[in-house]
Amino acid sequence: MKNSKKIILLLLISAVSFRTFALDSAKKEEISDGLKEFAEVLLFTVPEASTQQNVWSDAYIGNIYPNINKHFGFGLSLGGTSLDMTGFKKAADSLMEGYNAFAIPLLGEDKKLDFGKIPEKFILPTASLDVRIGGLVFPFDLGLCAMMTNPAIFKVKLDNPQSVYDMSQAINFNLLGFNGSMDYLTLGADLRYRFYEGSLVMPMISVGLGYTFTKGNFKIGVQNDEIDSNMALGFETHLFYVQTQISKNFGVVTPFIGARALLSNTKTTYAWNYESKTAPVFSDSDEGYVIAEKASQSYDEIKTGLWNLKGIQPQVYLGLSFNAGLFQFTLSGCADMRSFFDKTNYEDFIYSGAFSTHVKF
Repeated sequence: MKNSKKIILLLLISAVSFRTFALDSAKKEEISDGLKEFAEVLLFTVPEASTQQNVWSDAYIGNIYPNINKHFGFGLSLGGTSLDMTGFKKAADSLMEGYNAFAIPLLGEDKKLDFGKIPEKFILPTASLDVRIGGLVFPFDLGLCAMMTNPAIFKVKLDNPQSVYDMSQAINFNLLGFNGSMDYLTLGADLRYRFYEGSLVMPMISVGLGYTFTKGNFKIGVQNDEIDSNMALGFETHLFYVQTQISKNFGVVTPFIGARALLSNTKTTYAWNYESKTAPVFSDSDEGYVIAEKASQSYDEIKTGLWNLKGIQPQVYLGLSFNAGLFQFTLSGCADMRSFFDKTNYEDFIYSGAFSTHVKF
């Protein structure tokens, strides 16, 4: 009876005012600004995260032919990259505040919108299945990696923002205290050439190049008998890089160090909506998309052209593998060096860690 009176009251208010409830323009602007801020962070965080896949301690694994022993390996890589979630949190908080300012007085505290406690700092997870194959005749090897968490990722079209929050999500963060989730697809390949074979005391050196495509989606949402509300951001990143790596095999362990130069192009899109099922007069939505038409949208000084060299992200990475027969277990760390010195375009340091287990024979 109490809820019925509230609904009747809401309908009367709507009839008198001849309008439905909607967030005011200030709240909409806060939501949009927060999502744009998060989109810009992803423009240089995703390329960093993409390179944590298919990392091998050996600068070069050897030829299949003409060597007697085959040189081939496969395994699983797990990685994580620091991610600034401040913008996403601002957008979510603004949506909750705007909705609850009307919903709580009229519907009660139990009808409020609550996405949970969204962290300002997060770890962007990555995982991939890796394969590395030794070359033929010439001293090179080929690496391939791939992973897909959910086929629904193909439904996300960046020119249709609504598709971002319509998809289901595979990786859920409810145990971390907020109603967040993500999905991603990644495909990558790299080619390395042994520049220096090494010796008893000198390390092996290789040079190489690679390409990675990553498509991902972040989402928070609440769906129950009272509320249906979503906020999501999707992205696509094309990444090219060149690298050099030094490694030295000491039998049980193989330490390595390397450097990369990343050049990427990222597109992002976002959308948000809400609806109160208890009071249909509550209904509103907004959407938009941001396309990076330059090497990275975070670099405001870049005015023309894709893949502009001014947007290069230099990386340094290092690690150590533990070798046990056919098995190799590798720990590595990586840092975006520009993030440590360029405070005009970076708010925080960007760094990563990864673990992989491979079978090599």
